[in-house]
Amino acid sequence: MRQCQALGYKLMKMKIGGAPLAEDMQRIEWALEIAGGGQDLAVDANGRFDLDTALAYARAMEKYNLCWFEEPVEPLDYQAHAVLCESTSIPIATGENLFSVQDFRNLVRHGGMRTHIDWLQPDPSLCYGLTENLRILDMAERAGWARRRTVPHGGHQMGLNMAAGLQLGGTESYPGVFKPYGGFADGIPVVDGYTKPHDTPGIGMELKAEMFTQMRRLMEFA
Repeated sequence: MRQCQALGYKLMKMKIGGAPLAEDMQRIEWALEIAGGGQDLAVDANGRFDLDTALAYARAMEKYNLCWFEEPVEPLDYQAHAVLCESTSIPIATGENLFSVQDFRNLVRHGGMRTHIDWLQPDPSLCYGLTENLRILDMAERAGWARRRTVPHGGHQMGLNMAAGLQLGGTESYPGVFKPYGGFADGIPVVDGYTKPHDTPGIGMELKAEMFTQMRRLMEFA
């Protein structure tokens, strides 16, 4: 987290669920010492909790005022999401493992997600690209969701382009993770949690030297 701060990031995210609840709460408190406040820290359970465990974590974390609790339960367990949203004040974020507008329609219909505090997280590289993401956004808007409550998952250039072009609530970034595909274009800094899109045509893949070199090598081999 200190490395991410040094790179200019403000809101950071940590994994939970790999340790007992009490130990995870201690880990969160250590992370808050670095982040400086709950609104600059999110937690991610990667869908591993059953409902009872997710409820126990949510209740234990409410005092920290975290930015969001991501993927607390199985992605398609809409009833568990509904119970959790009804039972906790923590913002819930989910959607990275939903692959279509039909999945997201079921989430917003049956998952109890709250349009004023929760977050939708479609991953454009998993749910059929920009076209399906536009269908998801249109459906969510008709259901009362502002586009600002959507944050693309995946941490790459496509998410950044979508966030800027469609006026979404932000985008994930994975500096140093999933190389060479994670992260944004070379030479474009992050300052206090914000960055600017590139000014070249397309997604900007050519501006990530390591990734573009690998892609050209794979295409030449093919």
